[in-house]
Amino acid sequence: MTSTFGILHYFTPVEDTGRPGTGEGYFSGGIIPSKGMPKRIPNIGWATFFGGEFAKDVKAEQIAEAGFAIEEVGDGYLARITDNINDVADSYPHFSKRRAELKKLFPDDFFLVKDEPISL
Repeated sequence: MTSTFGILHYFTPVEDTGRPGTGEGYFSGGIIPSKGMPKRIPNIGWATFFGGEFAKDVKAEQIAEAGFAIEEVGDGYLARITDNINDVADSYPHFSKRRAELKKLFPDDFFLVKDEPISL
């Protein structure tokens, strides 16, 4: 089985909007793009795997040059926003800023969630 997409994330109250049918709802509900859904990723989690059709839009060298951890795994890439998953809860403004920086390294229409949540 070849993986296409996966996330590891620590959901904080500021992100847990849970609005069904929105990019935010897809993200916080853990729903990934599939048949009948947009062919875009809802948002980047603390660690995100981009495989299959999503791997072609990963600019691994640019991502590494911008200071993000990225590694090739099989036919895809695993990217982490920070070194510690607890940064999502302990330093959300820093995490959110870094996630916005990483999202800029992908095509404009790649993610359903365009804006970062308001910082804690």
